[in-house]
Amino acid sequence: MFQAFPETEAKKASRLEREAKELGNRSLVYGEIPFETVDAIFQLMRTEFGALLDRGGNFYDIGSGCGKVVLAAALLHDFSKCCGIEVLDSLHAMALKALDHWRYKILDDLPTVKSDMDVGFAKNDATKVDIWRDATLVFCNATCFSDSLMQALSTAADSLSDGAYVVTVTKPLVSKRWKVLLEQKFAMSWGSATVIIQKKLF
Repeated sequence: MFQAFPETEAKKASRLEREAKELGNRSLVYGEIPFETVDAIFQLMRTEFGALLDRGGNFYDIGSGCGKVVLAAALLHDFSKCCGIEVLDSLHAMALKALDHWRYKILDDLPTVKSDMDVGFAKNDATKVDIWRDATLVFCNATCFSDSLMQALSTAADSLSDGAYVVTVTKPLVSKRWKVLLEQKFAMSWGSATVIIQKKLF
């Protein structure tokens, strides 16, 4: 499904836009969570924490790039909603192309329940929590995120409902409202990295 959207193209688009806009911010550096890793994390959440056992729930990917994790999530679980949030125009445009591919080339071959899923992408600043306040599961590749961005995302995540899960790469949320359930190395596009699974307690 993702052969038309290779990681090299997404990395190049990200770099060119950051250079053109003089965005030196390392928080916008591009890296991908592979499909197999998303699958392994979902399986682990089912077996270890009893999550993702029932249909429904709202999945968000913060810094969703060209949309691969969002579409992987849509394939791997029957969510009510799967949404990616990305601030760079070039990557958001790639995600919209991937969404068209999903809608017009993939969806017809999938179970009917997948057609009921609200799959989409928002070009926006993820520190504005109104966009993802209804999340029950959030993914965030935070490897290159600055401390100030992690603090802003943690504050935003505190608005989620109790029992919500956040899965980050390399850096956890910095809030006492979130309990770390697991820290484990998984394969990423750039090598292995620590995945942190947290659950909102209050």
